[in-house]
Amino acid sequence: MVSWCEAQGLNIRGHNIVWDDPHFQQPWVKALASKPDELRQAVMARVNSVVSRYAGRFIAWDVSNEQLHFSFYEDALSDPSFSTSLFLDVQCLDPGAQLFVNDYNTLENANDPASIPDALLLKLHELRAAGVLNLAIGLEAHFTKPDLAYMRSTLDKLGTLGLPIWLTELDINVQALPNHNISQAAIYLEDILREAFSHPAVKGIVMWTSWEPSGCYRMCLTDNNMDNLATGNVVDALLNEWQQVDILAESYGSIKWRGPHGTHNVSIRWNNITYYSSLCVEPGKGTQRFIVELPMSSNTLEMHLSSASSSM
Repeated sequence: MVSWCEAQGLNIRGHNIVWDDPHFQQPWVKALASKPDELRQAVMARVNSVVSRYAGRFIAWDVSNEQLHFSFYEDALSDPSFSTSLFLDVQCLDPGAQLFVNDYNTLENANDPASIPDALLLKLHELRAAGVLNLAIGLEAHFTKPDLAYMRSTLDKLGTLGLPIWLTELDINVQALPNHNISQAAIYLEDILREAFSHPAVKGIVMWTSWEPSGCYRMCLTDNNMDNLATGNVVDALLNEWQQVDILAESYGSIKWRGPHGTHNVSIRWNNITYYSSLCVEPGKGTQRFIVELPMSSNTLEMHLSSASSSM
């Protein structure tokens, strides 16, 4: 699977190395809870095996999953710093990968004290102080009805650390909506995607929408015939909108465009000739001005782009 993804030019995240939730430990791991030396040895064998095997091939690891909510390994090993040492071990084995603190309810539920933004910030500060360098923030984002104002304020607060933020398991709980209304779920999904995409700290979005014949975990993008549901239509429309936009310049060749950070390929059609250029919208610079000279014409095309990422 890894080789296939690499052949297609797809980036890969490692999810996850260990999971701190006691309910999802294999029976043989639970049996080691009373044998801390053997448990630690088993964990290190797991880390050394999987991280070494894929070092340099994954862009990121979810290191100790959901450690804000659970503490299976810390409790069994009587070691409250276990997760920190695990991050350091992974960093040594794969120094180029981003190391995520990944948890739920920080973004989607303001009523969970275990994972409020301040609790996540405290954990990140602890890891930084211990010497973990390549940190990143993973927000699972399992929504029912989104509170967009709370979502925005949470991203603003977490963004003050300057770390990349990813929505790592985004979905809508369709089963919890009245009449399992997929159309309403699609509306919520578009609101969340636009809000996340528009925030300068958000660097990635992963959706938790795997299809299976027996039904979806919480939300799918297609039906059993692989035809789009309303949620799939939203994703396709936004991808199209965010990846390519056609703009007609004003009479004197000026274009104003609000779009995402990064490098953009530009094609300009003028007098039946197409000219190609590229430009880079950098974060933190406010409105940026680009001038594209058309070599076969005395005309100049001026481009004004906002560096504050937002839906186009």
